[in-house]
Amino acid sequence: MIRIGIIFYFFLFIAPLATPAHSSDLHGLWQTAKSAIINISQYGAAMCARLQSFRPPDGQRQQDVLDLRNHDTAKRARKVLGLRVLWNIKAAGENKWQAEGYDPGEDTKSA
Repeated sequence: MIRIGIIFYFFLFIAPLATPAHSSDLHGLWQTAKSAIINISQYGAAMCARLQSFRPPDGQRQQDVLDLRNHDTAKRARKVLGLRVLWNIKAAGENKWQAEGYDPGEDTKSA
């Protein structure tokens, strides 16, 4: 599901795996409320986050899970591991951030 605006969904329930150098530095590995690990890094002029690891459905390996719930049928064959889940991450105040995002675990009908 595409989410635009302040990314409370990710950051209200995300805990850092390592203490950032500065409180305003998001770079690094973060754990989501669903126990997925995302890697936030610089991507051009803005930051983005890629899915580093996640709990796969029973009987599957992370490396084999496809983006089957994507509303765009052309993207359903892409692998979820390594998928960009947040992009255009920008500061929106002290310890507040804005971004666009995609949650491959959510059913979605619009972009």
